[in-house]
Amino acid sequence: MMAPTPASSPGSAQDFASRLKSAMTHLQPVPHRSSLWKTFVSQDLADCSRVFIRVDAVHPPVTQPYQGPYRVLRHARKTVTVDRNGSTDAVSIDRVNKTCLSPEA
Repeated sequence: MMAPTPASSPGSAQDFASRLKSAMTHLQPVPHRSSLWKTFVSQDLADCSRVFIRVDAVHPPVTQPYQGPYRVLRHARKTVTVDRNGSTDAVSIDRVNKTCLSPEA
């Protein structure tokens, strides 16, 4: 890339700056890597009717990390649309956990 020059040479700062500028103009951008892999979604989560939603906030000890259960309205590839107390929210599948409730609940 660039070889260092001794600091005692005259004009070394300007020489370094010009070599750096020359090296930076020859840099090429790295192409974007698209996601070719499918996201794994557990079959239980893919067809569940109710989910818990993880609270992504700092909270005091001995508090519940999940809220819910909430009724699932729609399943998408990376999101789950839920009915959260009368409002519709799209939540990432990384934040949801399926419920394991008894049938009478």
